[in-house]
Amino acid sequence: MPSNTIIKAAAPIDLFDSPTARKPRLAFKARPPQELLNRPTVSMTLRSHSKSIEAKAASTSLLRLIHKPIGRRKKASKEYQAAIDTIVADVLKGASYTPIRPCIRRMAAKDFTGAPMCRDVFERALTDLATYDFVEVYKGDRAFRDREGFITRILPLPRLTDLCATFGVIASEHRRHFTYCHKADCTPPIQLRAATVRSAKWKARGKLLPVDYEDPRVKHEAARVRALNAFIRAHVVTGPVEAQLDEIALYRGFNQGDQPGHDYRLGGRIYADGGSYQQLSSLERSRIRFNGEPVAEVDISACFLTIAYALTGTPLPSTGDPYSGPKLERAVVKAWVNMTLSHTRFHKRWPTEVVEDLAQRGFPNLRKTHPIKRVENEIRAKLPVMANWPAVPISWPELFYEESEIMMDAMERLMSLGIIGLPVHDSLLIPPSKMKEGIKAIQDAFYNRLGIMPKVEAKGTS
Repeated sequence: MPSNTIIKAAAPIDLFDSPTARKPRLAFKARPPQELLNRPTVSMTLRSHSKSIEAKAASTSLLRLIHKPIGRRKKASKEYQAAIDTIVADVLKGASYTPIRPCIRRMAAKDFTGAPMCRDVFERALTDLATYDFVEVYKGDRAFRDREGFITRILPLPRLTDLCATFGVIASEHRRHFTYCHKADCTPPIQLRAATVRSAKWKARGKLLPVDYEDPRVKHEAARVRALNAFIRAHVVTGPVEAQLDEIALYRGFNQGDQPGHDYRLGGRIYADGGSYQQLSSLERSRIRFNGEPVAEVDISACFLTIAYALTGTPLPSTGDPYSGPKLERAVVKAWVNMTLSHTRFHKRWPTEVVEDLAQRGFPNLRKTHPIKRVENEIRAKLPVMANWPAVPISWPELFYEESEIMMDAMERLMSLGIIGLPVHDSLLIPPSKMKEGIKAIQDAFYNRLGIMPKVEAKGTS
């Protein structure tokens, strides 16, 4: 549509054209179906806004339809107008995917610090849109006992997309009509969580805690993450649509933030905001391209166990494989070791999630074929580092921290050589042509930090 065209709605929408419209429904819904919770999401940054004449006209028309004058205020405030505009921009971005991706937004007052609008104004705009069936909102809820928490999710409804379409604004062309904040510019580079809350029957993930960006250590770690994000952004990364590779935003997630002396040295694992490519299977990750070149995955074999050997000063097995020794299948040894390293005592029975995972790997009756006490005795006898692990003063957040520092160092080494690498916890996605440099970067980072040389493997190329 030419930029000088005068925009008029082809079919004006009357909010009061039905009995349901005359009686506004309850604006927010309760818990969404699991299928919706499992979908990839679009982060609502509150910094998206319309740029084309068509989009501005659509937002203005929508504003006139839902805004109700309050007292002497006949005109909507600039904050309210901005809230409507940014909601429309982000939900149309979500609507450009198949299936539609919900927008997510944390709704606590602290999550609006530095935002273009306060929480009250945003919530009022969201409520008005939901009341008249332009969006569907599932209000977020905290985790409680065995109930998983979730962030508020917002979906566009046909009424909104139809209204926008009358102005020539369709979801598939959202970038032509709206300006978006790059996810890396809007995602906090450092995240801090409290310790996990546990009981005999359930556990709840630790709540998010405020991060002091004036703290010298936080400043340093944030600068490292921002530098990596800027470097990645300078490359063309393509692949499966669901991986959201056009806007990769890494951040470090630290743990135990409510424990004395944590000093951002517990956890610190490198995550991609929204899950992104890290949630893909190995096969799906093989479809990723860096500047048109296929990727390979370079992996630290038995990463946590190797770190445990280093931190305890225990010599590695002469075979070079940290899992070797026990007369058991390697997959079983690996599963038992990893679940024990992240626990404070030896397990009395196989956890359900481990049983289900190993069933898919060829061990359908794990509890019968591999009694956990027999497995424990065999591994403790053959792997000295695990012999009395619960008494070793090393916690899982410490193991996570060492892993994260190694991967940060390796990525920074590659960045200095102009080589892109994307982290998947204890592995890196790199171009196959830079395989040698990738392996060396990880080995050097590991050795310089912990004093031992890990076994690093290339999982394959696409």
